[in-house]
Amino acid sequence: MKLRVQLPFKATEKSLRVCFESILRQWNDRSGIVRQGLITDNGWLELIIGEELDSGELGYFGSTLSQLRENNGIMSLTLEGCTADKLSERFNMIIRKVNQFETEKHGLAEIRLMRGNGICFELFKADWQPAVSENRFNVPLGIQASIIQPDVIKKEKEIVRDSNSSNEKDKQTKLLLIDGMNILSRCYYATSYGNEESDLMRSSKGLFTNGIKPLSEKLVKMIRKLRPTHIAVLWESPGGRSSLWRRKVADFYKSNRDGKEQPASLTEQVKTAKALFGAMNIKQMHLETMEADDLMGCLSKRWSVEVNEMCYLWTNDSDFHQLIDNKTVQLIDDEPFTLEMFNEKYEGITPTQFIDYKGFCGDSSDNIKGIPGIGHKGAIGLLQTYNSMEDSISAAEHNNLDVTFKRYKNKLLEGKDSGLLSRKLATIMLDIREMKEIPWEDLASNFSRSGFLTMLKELDIEHKKNMKDVALT
Repeated sequence: MKLRVQLPFKATEKSLRVCFESILRQWNDRSGIVRQGLITDNGWLELIIGEELDSGELGYFGSTLSQLRENNGIMSLTLEGCTADKLSERFNMIIRKVNQFETEKHGLAEIRLMRGNGICFELFKADWQPAVSENRFNVPLGIQASIIQPDVIKKEKEIVRDSNSSNEKDKQTKLLLIDGMNILSRCYYATSYGNEESDLMRSSKGLFTNGIKPLSEKLVKMIRKLRPTHIAVLWESPGGRSSLWRRKVADFYKSNRDGKEQPASLTEQVKTAKALFGAMNIKQMHLETMEADDLMGCLSKRWSVEVNEMCYLWTNDSDFHQLIDNKTVQLIDDEPFTLEMFNEKYEGITPTQFIDYKGFCGDSSDNIKGIPGIGHKGAIGLLQTYNSMEDSISAAEHNNLDVTFKRYKNKLLEGKDSGLLSRKLATIMLDIREMKEIPWEDLASNFSRSGFLTMLKELDIEHKKNMKDVALT
């Protein structure tokens, strides 16, 4: 049995703890020992679990060195021969070492992990530190963990982000990609729920504005928070669902929405939203046959390769999880959803594997069926063990499934075609010619404050004074 988890590029005590807990959750039957444990070249912690042998048997592991060794600042710990309980002890040994370092240095630690057998790492005092009292680091080590709760750590990180000066933020190159329809729909339905269309907010000229007002407020707040140097809004294909390439691959794709007519008040505000973004001098794009997901996916991956700076994907759509990496963050409910958070929620699988996860589980909102009978728990377990949908299906075809997954054999065999098609439909396109030809200068932030305020005035939308005073240039 193979256990594996993707490690962060630069780990913190909290993110490392999440990874260790994921490994221990995967080892659910607690039997056997670690036959091999290493960090791979691409940053995976991989453990091979096998039968525990008696002394004298071929392949027997005697007791291995259980102490954390240090040589020229590099810490190392072997994992071979560990039972589940001993592995947990060694993970805790590493966490205690990190906590001790933080206490001694009066600051948060950055953990740099190294490839090779066992776990090797260096500790550094992180460049970023919480703008709070240093008393936290003077707490005796034995009771520190009981006092520092996850929500406190989260608040400290928020303080760190907020403590950066505006000048420092302005110097950082950042791309903000906005899923126009997703954000507008959230604003519209949040203010229209339970109300008749006749009761919705309108301008003096009769234009609906119940979705535009919160959209404009959210936009100002997000610009002020992130200070993006580049920005774009992506929209769905103007030809509608029937024109999508996915619909041509599978006629059932999003067919569950075909009979539902979009409210006229929302349709009108799509036009108004596009006019608002245009007045602010924000680049907007759409392409026939493509969804906003594909356009944002192509641009974000181009940005990662060509610019290698932070990219923010502002959308609540879980399909975008597959694009997350160390420098690509999804904004869900207007808050960051990072690689660390993804790893914690999906128990160690990677964002790339999330495509396979969707292939297994499907997506009822898009009428993607997946493989019937395989849900979240089964999908996570199969991906943790076999890495991909193809390898999971292959194991079933060759009658080589681990005993834990025997119950999925027939489901994998019978649902193979559905699963592979579902995965294809869930995969965001990353190679779109039109998107690859757009120069980054076209997306450079050059906000028009006057255009924004003029548009608000025409729509009779009032913002709080502190919202109006935000610099958009």
